[in-house]
Amino acid sequence: MRFLTLLLFIISSSAFGFTPLPKWNTCEGNRCVDIISGDDLYLKHNFKKNKAIYKTTFSSESIYKCIQQNDCWLYLGSVGDAVSVKLNDVSIGKFEEYIHFESLKFHIPSSLISSNNELVIEVIDLNQTRFGLRSPDIGIGLHPEVNRKSRIDWILRTGSTLLSAFTLFVLFLGLIATYAVYKNTKIVPLIGLSFISVLYLINFSEIPRQYFDPIYISGPVHFVIRLFLDLTLVLVALSLYRPHQKISFLRRLPAFYVIPVFIMIAAAFFGVHQYAFYKTTMLIVAPLVIGGGFALALLSYYYIEQKERRLVLPIFLGLLLFQIYDLVVFWELVQGSFTVKWYLPFLVISFSWIYVRRRIFEVRTLKIDALVGDEVRKLAHDLAAPIQSLASLTKTYEHDLVYKNVKDLEKITNQVLGKYNHTVYHCEKNVQNNLHSILSDIEKKFKDLVDITFNLSAEFDWYCVDEVLFLRTFTNFITNSIKAKATEVKINGYYQNTFLNIEILDNGNGIPEKLQPYIFDKGFTSDKTIGNGLGLSFIKEKFYQLGFNISLQRSTPKNTVFQIRIPLREIVLIDDNPLVRDTWKTLAERMGLIIHSYSSFGEFQINKVLNTETPIFVDYELEDENGIELVSKLRRMGYKHLAMVTGILKTLDSTIPQLDKNFPIGMK
Repeated sequence: MRFLTLLLFIISSSAFGFTPLPKWNTCEGNRCVDIISGDDLYLKHNFKKNKAIYKTTFSSESIYKCIQQNDCWLYLGSVGDAVSVKLNDVSIGKFEEYIHFESLKFHIPSSLISSNNELVIEVIDLNQTRFGLRSPDIGIGLHPEVNRKSRIDWILRTGSTLLSAFTLFVLFLGLIATYAVYKNTKIVPLIGLSFISVLYLINFSEIPRQYFDPIYISGPVHFVIRLFLDLTLVLVALSLYRPHQKISFLRRLPAFYVIPVFIMIAAAFFGVHQYAFYKTTMLIVAPLVIGGGFALALLSYYYIEQKERRLVLPIFLGLLLFQIYDLVVFWELVQGSFTVKWYLPFLVISFSWIYVRRRIFEVRTLKIDALVGDEVRKLAHDLAAPIQSLASLTKTYEHDLVYKNVKDLEKITNQVLGKYNHTVYHCEKNVQNNLHSILSDIEKKFKDLVDITFNLSAEFDWYCVDEVLFLRTFTNFITNSIKAKATEVKINGYYQNTFLNIEILDNGNGIPEKLQPYIFDKGFTSDKTIGNGLGLSFIKEKFYQLGFNISLQRSTPKNTVFQIRIPLREIVLIDDNPLVRDTWKTLAERMGLIIHSYSSFGEFQINKVLNTETPIFVDYELEDENGIELVSKLRRMGYKHLAMVTGILKTLDSTIPQLDKNFPIGMK
């Protein structure tokens, strides 16, 4: 209703006579200075007390129009905090309570106006905030003119923030609904930003100060919400864009918001009731308010996709400029009003647009993948029969290499057709799903293109891997290394901190820094250095499903290092020798591992380990059971990582990894 009234005023009103009163003589005790209305007495004129007296003079000729109509009004705008007004030594108005949320106007009886008039205003600061005549637009005019100024002032100080808050609340509900449908965690920081923005804009208005302690509302509540607002803005930036090595310091930026927030919350908890304390704290950490704009501008500048970068970089640079302007206004270096209440809805809308645009791109990519996948499965189905025929025709020693390659093709087609993942495989040193064998085949395949060396610790003698997945992984990495003009690739495997770690190092040209954070994203393409990125995204997804992690450790113009981490947090030992069990338990605890040790298969069954990825070590000479038969039984139950531990030196079964009685993890 207020907005409609204001609009009618603007349309219907003509020019009114309004006499501005900008110049005042203001006194604090015996000290008097000439000021302009709107000046901060604390910061700009170094007033020490919470009371000031303003004086100015005006002639009756300057307000002749309103005197004629007996309709003279004094407009003061926002005043902090209690105020009393006298004209020619006669009181014309007084407010003894906190009235910062109101735009003050007082009627001036014509009988009090003489040819020369003195206006005296006494202002008392009740809560040590900025006090005095805050509005630069003080003067005397007709009631319609003064009323219009009051409404415009309300719109600028309170109405605009409430309108922005309402807009953001609608966006907040839309984002919540979007998250409920898609469950995409990337939208969570944006939901947090919209919610904090609503709270901040309501607090930015004058409404809360009417009902709660204005010191706490203006101090710890307002400033803490503002810091949370800027913190969520940084988190949104880091969720939309990923910093590469040169700007990795941005990942630590959120930590800088914790200290001032903690200080102000703690001060409020212990009853600190001096606004100056909270404002001083905020003045010191005020540069944090530009953290979000700075992070967004920098991250979008390095973003991989040029089309989005061209669109959003000017927006974020504009945001940064607005935030810098708000900073210098808060520091009182320039006079003005804060812009945050205007740009927040636009900012959330921009982020929502980026999110929706990327979701559309992802859906389009998934559709393409689905179409391509169907065609690939059809092709694999057609290839399966001739591959099986070739395999049966090449089962001779002289065609061993041909046979091995045909079997590889057969496994790949089975995986595409959904058959491979449902098979139970076992791990031997002489078969493909042992990492040694996979790397040996990779070395033979690429020996004429690049020098490949590998060094694996003893854990990889018995740990079984997904043959096709790791074959594809190493092929992808080495192919990319060759494209990067690498002449040497080193693959190292070792156990550390309950993880089996595999590092792939090459001496190629490296990956461009701006592309590094996005190389595992589906649909992102890059230059010839790293191919099209589809292989890496597939590998990342498959490893995630297995509980593994793959990451880029570093990439420079001289070398690139990728790391695969396989969790190895618990093992099982079946051995009837209590001394061996106790020894392994002690060593496992030293390595940070959980060990389940049993004296027999029957005891193991009672406390069955359900995770088939858990490595199981079986004593060959159990009291009532044969170790080889027990391993076969465990294989049929679906366990993948099996090995026999025995003191016998000869090979007992070529299909089962055979270890001595020494603890098999972390032992060089």
